[in-house]
Amino acid sequence: IFERLDDRQGIAQTCDLLGIASYNACDLIGGRAHYERAIAIWRALDNRHGLFLSLGGLSLAIDYRLEVGHADVAQSLVWANDCVQVSRPLGWRA
Repeated sequence: IFERLDDRQGIAQTCDLLGIASYNACDLIGGRAHYERAIAIWRALDNRHGLFLSLGGLSLAIDYRLEVGHADVAQSLVWANDCVQVSRPLGWRA
């Protein structure tokens, strides 16, 4: 529905929710793809709150015992650091 309406914020929110739903279904690669799409849209919209939430979710897309897909533990730390950098100027206590 959001894609037909070209509602980019709605698309990003949906991708963020699909990311965590995929993680819960043990689909780290699929979840990561949803988060990466959400992040691209949040950046284009300059929506730092959405970007913060999706980067935080993306940083969880790692199995610390093995590499899954194209991401390893080091990449997950980069995503987590990006999340921290985005969150600091927000002053958002949550």
